[in-house]
Amino acid sequence: MLRLGLRFGTIGLDCLAFLFLPVARGSVLLRLIDIPFEQATRYHVWLGHLTMLLFTLHGLFYAIAWTIEGHILDEVARSKA
Repeated sequence: MLRLGLRFGTIGLDCLAFLFLPVARGSVLLRLIDIPFEQATRYHVWLGHLTMLLFTLHGLFYAIAWTIEGHILDEVARSKA
């Protein structure tokens, strides 16, 4: 479970890196890869949704794994310290 949660977090970070690519109208980057602004905006929105889904699954899998292993109280106490 923890390995799967870690994998979701890693993939989420990769998506987050691409999410911050500039999606400005008339961007040089968009001209280089020949993507119109309207399509770039659509990709940006879908990538944002995918990123949020991956980070939600990451947190959910970690919480489930910690609960199964009985470490949930330790992790909560550690986060408060």
